[in-house]
Amino acid sequence: SKKIANEFESNGRMVRKYYQRRYPSDYDKDYYFIHRNTGNTEAVIIEYGFADSKGNDVLLIRDRWYDLAEAVVKAICEFLGYKYVGVSGFDTYTVIKGDTLYKIAAKYGMTVNELKGINGLTTDAIFPGNVLLVFPQTTTGTTITYIVKRGDTLYQIARNFGISVDALKNANGLTSNLINVGEELVVPVLTKLNTYTVTEGDTLYRLALKYGVTVNYLKSINNLSNDYLFTGMKLLVPNI
Repeated sequence: SKKIANEFESNGRMVRKYYQRRYPSDYDKDYYFIHRNTGNTEAVIIEYGFADSKGNDVLLIRDRWYDLAEAVVKAICEFLGYKYVGVSGFDTYTVIKGDTLYKIAAKYGMTVNELKGINGLTTDAIFPGNVLLVFPQTTTGTTITYIVKRGDTLYQIARNFGISVDALKNANGLTSNLINVGEELVVPVLTKLNTYTVTEGDTLYRLALKYGVTVNYLKSINNLSNDYLFTGMKLLVPNI
């Protein structure tokens, strides 16, 4: 709880208190029902704010929910002794005094809208200590071919692969954001890839967890339009 509170504070969130509740008559039992009924797991209840708050609780949660969610993940990783990494395909940047979204975006070859989009920001407000997802400055030099599907946009494709829209446009000689269903795009790859043979019981979700990526990333690099896998199927996966 203390680690989560510290991460919240580093993201500009006021922390009122943290504690472990126990029954006054039996200190072996947790006060909350959810704690008492989770077996051998460590249950944590987090109160992010109050819906009827007269202050900035609601606005902060609305505008910076992603930061707060990642703060919890980061704290739990630290508590369990795991190395924390951001969403696959992105690097992380810690905001320092004097930073602006424009300066950070320019540093990493992004637009401000791209930076706000991958971090779930709806305003330009950032604070020292905030951890932002940014596009890596280099790729592996490898590319793959992606076939545009119905509903795709350059932004969605770039986001799934963790690259900037400009990088995607440059790789394909595009001068506008217009793409068509069935069109083949060349996509720079951020990580080295291996081939994996699907075995019985595999799912995209399990493979994504195994390789530390998102399901959308696996689907994108393999041109999958659905979540269906079959035994013997060949998939591209990150080299770990």
